[in-house]
Amino acid sequence: MAEVPVEPVTPPPPARPVKAVNGSSRLKVTIDLNNFEEKSEASSEQKEAIIQLRQSYTEEDLHKAWAEFVEIRRGKGSMTEVVMLDRVFTLEGHVIQLGLDNPVQLELLSDLKTDLLTYLRQTLKNGQIQIHGFLVEHQTSRQPYTQAEKFNYLAEKNPALLELKNSLGLDFDW
Repeated sequence: MAEVPVEPVTPPPPARPVKAVNGSSRLKVTIDLNNFEEKSEASSEQKEAIIQLRQSYTEEDLHKAWAEFVEIRRGKGSMTEVVMLDRVFTLEGHVIQLGLDNPVQLELLSDLKTDLLTYLRQTLKNGQIQIHGFLVEHQTSRQPYTQAEKFNYLAEKNPALLELKNSLGLDFDW
């Protein structure tokens, strides 16, 4: 066998450490801006490709893609996200309106929104899709506790009960 000449490989020079502005001893590594520009150009091209897609979709397609995303999150074990996303939503134009129960879910949605939008936009091939989360006010009715509250509640259901109480001269506080 003939030997192949091996050229020595010189490693790239290490990044120059830069002293912090305040004069502390902590050193920071600089970023290679040439490489950074290439990465940002590639990611912006991908974003433009997604935005330029404007394929039409049906509400059924959206519900199917949404359910697939929920199953992906369920597989990752994040049940709080699954509970938050596994609910009815409405579609107005290209904006998905999602009613949430509390501010914690609203914050969780804002953290999850980029992943969800990216998935939906790629799956449905439409870059116009948006998500809007809002808090839903729940009407809570107070349960009757005292005797007077219980009687008034029953009297609202059946007004004849109030007439019976008055005709017999009864008192419900005992």
